[in-house]
Amino acid sequence: MSDRRVRMTAAGKLRAVPDPYAYQEGTAIPGKDWCGSAPTDALGQVTFTLPSGYFSAVHHVSATPVRSASGPSQFCWAFPLSMSATQVKVQVAESKTTGVLLLNTTVEGAEASPAGVTVTVWVRGVG
Repeated sequence: MSDRRVRMTAAGKLRAVPDPYAYQEGTAIPGKDWCGSAPTDALGQVTFTLPSGYFSAVHHVSATPVRSASGPSQFCWAFPLSMSATQVKVQVAESKTTGVLLLNTTVEGAEASPAGVTVTVWVRGVG
């Protein structure tokens, strides 16, 4: 194959080879990517265990919740709580409207999403 971003493994399967990227000091380094998905627990969190020895350092985590929402009151977002070479922990939060009796109005806030929201992650680092 002429495309340098695709390589043939010893087992005869094609695998993507991520492009090098610069991290902080600007020196190009060979990158590695890992993707996965899992549902949140009762606290709205999900922990991804990365393959042993795959990364020596993680530089980027992108998390996306996948949820069918009928309106803004069910919109949610995800953010990393922690990341290391072996594990990534993600929190999913959602919109919460709370009534304020004294003001006879409502205020918008956030709360942890319930269990069962699927989160997909893209992890980038070096090995």
